Amino acid sequence: MEEFVQQAAGAMHLSQKSTNLHCSKIISRLQNTNSIEYQFNNMETRALSNVTALLFYIISLLFVAIFLSEFYQTTFPAERTQYELVLKQYYKLLKPEPDERFIFLFLSVLTIPSSVALFLISDSNFQIFKKRHPVAALSINAILAILVVAGLSRFDFGRSLFLNGPAPALSTLIRLLGCVVAAVVLLVALFRLPPALITTQHRLASALGWGIFLPAMILQITAWRLFNEASMRETSPWSTSMDAFIYSISQVIFGKTVLVNFPAQYGLSAELIGGFFRLFPFSILAFSLVFCVMQVISLAAVFHAFAKETRVWVLRPLFGLALVLVTFASVIMINGVDEYYLQYWPLRFFWPALSIFALQAYKSTPDLRHAAAMSVIAAVGTIWNIESGLPIAIGFAALLATKWAFNLGSREARSIALRRHLLRALLQHGILFVAFAAAMAVYISAKAEHPPHWGWLVEYQKLFYGLGVAMLPMPLTITTPWMSVLALYLLGLLMAASAWRRTPCTRGYDLIFFVALLGWGLFTYYQGRSHILNLINVCWPAILLATILTDRAIRFVRTRRLSRPHLILPAVAIAGLFYTALPFVQNLGLFWQDTLTVIDTWGQASSPLVSDELAFIREHTVPGQACVLLTRRQGLYYAAAGLGNPIDGPGYSEMLTIKDRDALMAQLNTRRFDCVFIGTGKDSEQYLDTDVSTPFRDYETVATNAKGTLHFLKPKKTIA
Repeated sequence: MEEFVQQAAGAMHLSQKSTNLHCSKIISRLQNTNSIEYQFNNMETRALSNVTALLFYIISLLFVAIFLSEFYQTTFPAERTQYELVLKQYYKLLKPEPDERFIFLFLSVLTIPSSVALFLISDSNFQIFKKRHPVAALSINAILAILVVAGLSRFDFGRSLFLNGPAPALSTLIRLLGCVVAAVVLLVALFRLPPALITTQHRLASALGWGIFLPAMILQITAWRLFNEASMRETSPWSTSMDAFIYSISQVIFGKTVLVNFPAQYGLSAELIGGFFRLFPFSILAFSLVFCVMQVISLAAVFHAFAKETRVWVLRPLFGLALVLVTFASVIMINGVDEYYLQYWPLRFFWPALSIFALQAYKSTPDLRHAAAMSVIAAVGTIWNIESGLPIAIGFAALLATKWAFNLGSREARSIALRRHLLRALLQHGILFVAFAAAMAVYISAKAEHPPHWGWLVEYQKLFYGLGVAMLPMPLTITTPWMSVLALYLLGLLMAASAWRRTPCTRGYDLIFFVALLGWGLFTYYQGRSHILNLINVCWPAILLATILTDRAIRFVRTRRLSRPHLILPAVAIAGLFYTALPFVQNLGLFWQDTLTVIDTWGQASSPLVSDELAFIREHTVPGQACVLLTRRQGLYYAAAGLGNPIDGPGYSEMLTIKDRDALMAQLNTRRFDCVFIGTGKDSEQYLDTDVSTPFRDYETVATNAKGTLHFLKPKKTIA
């Protein structure tokens, strides 16, 4: 009996030992699995945990810029302002900035790769800023937050913007601090809610974001983006800005060709838009409707990509309102300026906005078909306008090449397949870009009656950027808002580099990397004319990037993958969203009132002078006729009356140089025209530093409009 008990006890002991060994193996496997899973989940956490150290490094670049400015000014002789090239009326606008151009290009070329290299080398040395060192993280984040808030306090969205200086009212700072408090309260509330209510992907949450964004966008359109020929006025936004934009389009509709009959100030967009309107009836109303459709498509594309990229649903309505305010010249509209600024909205916004949508789709489904869509957008966007299209092409190529480089050393099957795909996509990108550019060149050459002037493609870039026409210097103070914008772009690039260094195949940072490069490229528009209004025009990628990073930071802190001090900068970002969205909410009454005014006054002439001159031109011409219009609002009248200019060269509003003026006068002196209109008086006369009526001494005035500002001339021998 005792022997049986001993045997049973021994068997139980062996069974227990075997069970313990088996459980130990299971636990070990689970720990290894959790460790691997943690490594993958912690990839983004490590990228974000180095934010403060990298931003601190970025601020030091300010002092590098100041040093470069002093170096350039003491090393290179000052460039002489070339007044002899431009008309006298533009003398006061010549403000060349060779030192700023040197600094920006130098920092753009060297700062990005050097910063990425420094970060990759020193990534392991930033451990002090991880969550086990909350005091250091708290201190650095607080310092950086104060600098950003100080920069935001330098301006409001009121009339002080037009002075390009700090907002004088104390209420500006109070409003900004109130937004900071609101952001803190919102974060506290979010962290008291269950996780499912913060990052829910429920249809109700999506409907809330779109339900606020879409009505805001529609209200923006109905308030002032729709117009017809009765809306035209003699004010500068119409006589200068709108006139310059629509002139080239009207001439393409007439049958002329960009780069053959006139230069391309806004790229080849006029050739594409004018070609569209050669297929459909043109009117000023149809013109505005097309651009309103482009506005809806482009804004919706950005918001859709943002909604797909973020999970904290409360950020969506804030971002939607902020996006509507900073785009399509809403800021100047709420300050009473009727400037539609079609040269940027939607001309320079449409294709970059579509590229955000296409890149997000490519990130979700990284195949050659989605890559081709992205490449086509880049190619067409560059043809459309080189200043806004080239950043798309470079940004996507850089994304493909950078990810290929990070996967180069890996022998994993997944990395090998990804490298093969990236090379194919990069080759496809180059082929499509060249193919579209070549097709456009062939089209223009085939359409032209003589070889195109290919130099005209960058003629105005050389004038504005080279001679410094209408340039303004970039402010160099540590609290300048533009520094926060560029720092944010550099931060996005470095975070993507950090993520790809650890997991080269991840797609989580593709959009962040692309938006950062795109924003950096679009920033050149502000670098040229550094007015705060232009900074607002180019800051939309920064708002998008900041909100995406804020979404990630909130989720990572909520899951304890980051310490709470890392919520300081996201709180500032949310405060910035509140601060940007607030003026739109405050002006809802103005938007609604303007909408009602548009409805009530639709069809009523806004300017008796413009209405009288346009009616006078129509009385003596027929659509499709070639006629010389030497008057202000030349492009508007050509477009509305359906006329063409028999003179080659830029329109009046785009005529800046003496060379172009002399070419115009030479054609007027050597050719005979059956139809000539000459404007007189301060609101209608063309100012070209010469008497444009001199070539018409053997012409006779057939008629004069009721206002006495426009005269219709014909050669004497043709008068019945």
